[in-house]
Amino acid sequence: MALKALFLTLVDSVSMLGRINRLDCNISYLYALCYRMQWIYFNLLGRYVHECSFVFGEL
Repeated sequence: MALKALFLTLVDSVSMLGRINRLDCNISYLYALCYRMQWIYFNLLGRYVHECSFVFGEL
């Protein structure tokens, strides 16, 4: 009986760790995605500003 309870506790803790690990992976994936989106956004914004200043420089 005690062995079964110990086994169940072990399984619980392993599945809990798996869940935490999966959550951690999701968070780091989301962070990477957000960071990449920011980078793309800043890159586009920078290009836009550069082109605008070039156009205004021509005027």
